[in-house]
Amino acid sequence: MKAPVRKLFGLSVISAVIAAGVVTSAPAAHASVTGGPTPNQLANTAVAGAVSVNTSDLPVLLTVPAAQLQGPGSHTESDNTYASATPTVTGTGCVALVCTGSKVDMTFNLKPGALPAAPGVYNLDVCAVSCAAPPLDTSTLTVTGDAPTPAGNVTQMAITQGTSGAVDIPGTGFAKLESLSVAGVAANKLTFTEDNATSSATDLKGTLAVDLTVPAGLYDVTVTDTAGQTGVCSQCLHVVGVGTPPGAPAPVTNLDAQATGSTTATATWTASEGATAYSVYASKTGALSNDPGVTTTVANSGAGTSADIKGLTAGTQYTISVVPSNNSGSGDPASKVITTGETTHITLQGDTNKVSFGEPVNFSGLLTQGNEGLANQTVYLLQKPTTSKAVYTGKSAVTNNSGGFTIVYKPQVNATYYAYYFANSDIGTGEAISKPTPKIAVSAVVTAKPKSATSSRTKPLIVKGKVSPNEANRPVILCTVNSAGKRHKIATTPLNAKSHFRFSSARPSKKGTYTLVVLAKHTSSNAKGLSEQFTVTRT
Repeated sequence: MKAPVRKLFGLSVISAVIAAGVVTSAPAAHASVTGGPTPNQLANTAVAGAVSVNTSDLPVLLTVPAAQLQGPGSHTESDNTYASATPTVTGTGCVALVCTGSKVDMTFNLKPGALPAAPGVYNLDVCAVSCAAPPLDTSTLTVTGDAPTPAGNVTQMAITQGTSGAVDIPGTGFAKLESLSVAGVAANKLTFTEDNATSSATDLKGTLAVDLTVPAGLYDVTVTDTAGQTGVCSQCLHVVGVGTPPGAPAPVTNLDAQATGSTTATATWTASEGATAYSVYASKTGALSNDPGVTTTVANSGAGTSADIKGLTAGTQYTISVVPSNNSGSGDPASKVITTGETTHITLQGDTNKVSFGEPVNFSGLLTQGNEGLANQTVYLLQKPTTSKAVYTGKSAVTNNSGGFTIVYKPQVNATYYAYYFANSDIGTGEAISKPTPKIAVSAVVTAKPKSATSSRTKPLIVKGKVSPNEANRPVILCTVNSAGKRHKIATTPLNAKSHFRFSSARPSKKGTYTLVVLAKHTSSNAKGLSEQFTVTRT
């Protein structure tokens, strides 16, 4: 009679038919796996493995179907089932087990590359004669998973838009494929069919159909197996444009593009064989046919090429595309998306518009990029005197968490002031300079003292002093000050080389007590300055 089939979680086995009758006691039996790195363990990409059924004390021949190893969960024979090879067929789906004395040994060789991709532990059951009877014995098979590893930048697979072409990706770890995707291309624009007859754990083969609307260019391909493990084949698919002329160079490889500021970017790549020049496009939409954006042309420079791109818009996403060309025409682009930095802005203000020489001023400001403050960035204080260019004061500050900063500086001359910022290379936001502060006038500091608080009106009045900053030949004036505060000039003298002065004046020539002051006149570098008032008595 025909034996019933028992569906088991790990191994489906047709119950044995025993010519002499039903076995009443379960004989010893064991299912094991050979060919793995350790007993009962196989990698999901193993080229071949073997499931062995070893039984003892069975007096007659057993028949079982081809081994069917199923993944975890509920399955049918047609769903995620991996069948073994059948070296000897005694009937549909059956393999003859050879009985040697009281022991039965049989090996089922698994098809190369047909193991389940999902790692896990699987049951291997050997059943008794009766379907209702428990398994004679149960063992397990551990399946280990290796992620797909394409062989780096493999030879480009060229498929023209709107057609299909062969996929051949060498590498390791290719188990039964679940999906193949292309970076930047919608899944409904691609159809991949694996060639199960030729694919193996070291070579993924099949056919890929590419929709006509997929842009021409170079693409990364991601391989995903049934375990959800992925591997990336970098730049291995070349979608050839329908209008690309024969003989045009292939897309450049290893394209790297980076924003270097709010309006600038740079691109580097490996030269395409046969290319004589390159056009570099920065497009806001990525559609070069109607939005080439900012264009730069670069002559071929051998093994490595690069381009600096200027004139971009701050805080904007661009597709940087490099198109090689030669006498045959332009090839297909290689592209990368970047985003330029936000505009960097800096403000500055001083806490006064007039100070005495040597007096410190607090310059404060804010450094921002877009709407955010830039923290931990160095800002420099520049000064622009009235008659010269802006120069660095030697003072700087590091911004706080909000982008704020304060720089303390003692102005030396009449000048306007700027805050200057040059981006650190790690954020690449270019440079920024603030609007100038209002002119800060630096008044001279004058010290003056009479030789004597009392002097005869018949003798000269001697007054000595000094003016800071040092400015030889600067005019200084000795004045009397009346009760209303009005000054009257009585003598003038220039500063000497050390910025000192000495008055020897016949005035005031009348008896009395006078209030005096010394005035340093303004110059292009400094504002005027007054000494403290002092009194002298003329007798």
